[in-house]
Amino acid sequence: TIHYWDYNSDQKKTILVVHGFRGTHHGLEYIIKLMPDYRFVVPDLPGFGASQPLKSVPHTIETYTDCIYNLIQSLDTKPDYILGHSMGTIIAARLVSQHPDIVKKAIFINPISANPSKGLGILKIFPGYVYHYAAGRYLPEKIGMWILSNKYLFLLGSATMTKTKDKALRKVIHWNHMEYMKRFGGRKSLLEAFESSNQSTIAQYKDDLHLPMLFIAGQKDDIASIKSQRALVAQLETAELVELENVGHIVHYEKPREAVAAVHEFLKK
Repeated sequence: TIHYWDYNSDQKKTILVVHGFRGTHHGLEYIIKLMPDYRFVVPDLPGFGASQPLKSVPHTIETYTDCIYNLIQSLDTKPDYILGHSMGTIIAARLVSQHPDIVKKAIFINPISANPSKGLGILKIFPGYVYHYAAGRYLPEKIGMWILSNKYLFLLGSATMTKTKDKALRKVIHWNHMEYMKRFGGRKSLLEAFESSNQSTIAQYKDDLHLPMLFIAGQKDDIASIKSQRALVAQLETAELVELENVGHIVHYEKPREAVAAVHEFLKK
């Protein structure tokens, strides 16, 4: 069963939100709190947060997309828009490429426009590969789970992603990562999600993306480079790109107000 949270349920317009790898619904609350005029439906993807891992199929972009599609079909009111972050942008892109009428517009925050493991990008994310593959597949399960759940390793990753110099904000971001990145269903489902998310990009679906789309990118994103965002958006007739300065892959934590301003402008059009 996929668990989801329903915010501002009395509002007329609905945005369905898909979180990123190792995220939960909590991370996008910084965006949601700034948009009280919209209803938000925010699931925890299977294997993350409160949602149990899938039993009979692997955890891939394809199966996650199916889960989101099924969730939408079960809702009393269908969403008007979809918003994804990081891995969630790939899922959202696949969904709207397969079902072009399922929502009116799509919003991608820190979109995965190109494979981060290609070219020089691999140097920046290589430690993450070693971490997930060693602990997720090659080490004894008990040791692997300890490593994958170690909050101090989350802190190291958080410090790498965080670009702000604001000490109070850095503290909040690190706390969130240490608290919520440990909420996953097991190392098998985690590794499956990691592998699939690193083999997939929005660009795979570009020929079938025709609805209005907003890309919100961080100019200092080490995972989803600003160059890849510009290159993909240039190929999409119905997409627009908003670039945010001095922020990387966690726009929803570091620059939620700027992101929300861009979303409001986009939805008003």
